[in-house]
Amino acid sequence: MTKNANQIYDEWLVLKVQSGDMTAVTELVNRWQPALIAYARIVTRDTDLAAEAVQESWISSTRAITKLQDPARFRSWLYRIVHNQCIDLIRLKQRHRQTMATHTLENEVLQDNDSLNSIDNADEVNHVLGRIPENQRAILSLYYLSELDIKEIAGLLALPTGTVKSRLHTARETFRRFSEKTSILTHEGINND
Repeated sequence: MTKNANQIYDEWLVLKVQSGDMTAVTELVNRWQPALIAYARIVTRDTDLAAEAVQESWISSTRAITKLQDPARFRSWLYRIVHNQCIDLIRLKQRHRQTMATHTLENEVLQDNDSLNSIDNADEVNHVLGRIPENQRAILSLYYLSELDIKEIAGLLALPTGTVKSRLHTARETFRRFSEKTSILTHEGINND
């Protein structure tokens, strides 16, 4: 696999951070923050939770970056940290929601989804992504939006590459089914969850 200029630059920044140059951390944050926020939003389906997950991930990764033995693995290593942080925050949020025993938020979300009258392409994709299972949503996001390859996704999710391929295929089919259903319902003027 040939490396592009961005990958080489990221590796150089990682080496600088590992040698104690903390200004390189700022450059890594500037380069990766938008992509990580976008990925975290897809996993968490919550803008605030996504921002918190990415912020915590930067803190963790900055502390642990000296342990990263291969700077070429920085991208998948960083995505793994963000993914794990998202899952932790989702679980924490779910526990909190169960403790509070309220369904108000869920009812508001359902009402908001029912009130969608016109869906543009990006909104339709986000709507469909929100309806498919979290593990399928994560794989689609990593593959298509974050542009990680099968091997990188397998490493990030600690799964065999064959399992990732299978799940990616299943996720594509699920996305297609929900997308067709959403498209049909939208064209008919019917909103149904």
